[in-house]
Amino acid sequence: TFSDSKTRWAVGFYNFLVKSVDGGKTWQNFVVDPAISDQVLWSCVCFRNPQLGCIVGGNCVYKTTDGGNTWSSVLDIPVTGVIYVPSSVYFVSDTKGFICSHNGTLMRTLDGGVTWHNQHLDSFTTLDLYSVTFFDDNNGWVVGYNGILFGTTDGGDHWSLLHSPADPA
Repeated sequence: TFSDSKTRWAVGFYNFLVKSVDGGKTWQNFVVDPAISDQVLWSCVCFRNPQLGCIVGGNCVYKTTDGGNTWSSVLDIPVTGVIYVPSSVYFVSDTKGFICSHNGTLMRTLDGGVTWHNQHLDSFTTLDLYSVTFFDDNNGWVVGYNGILFGTTDGGDHWSLLHSPADPA
């Protein structure tokens, strides 16, 4: 992801987070939280602006307000019989953001990540959700396993099933 015209971020397995401030020519390693396992797989990093960013993976969600210099946990998902692995995060504004997960869960924050609440998808799904994104403040999409696609035109208050695995190609 990009946080400005020169700054790039990349994530991956083994607690891997890197930042480039020169358009990708050189990269610096970051440790989000030394207390978490080095086996965590960060699946997505998103920056709303050069200072405000969020990273998801494993059972963790972390936020930065200082351009990635420090990160704080904003959601620790209990490990239960239901596997909840956040796969994507997207902030529409400084306060409104969304997380989708590998068990069909979509969560929303309206306070910059302090609290998160489950969103109702108009058609219940337990299929893995892979990515959430918005075109503007109102129009967004969540895509998942086997082509399932949900959309919103009201900023995420309501979601509609746009394509299901049963739909013809």
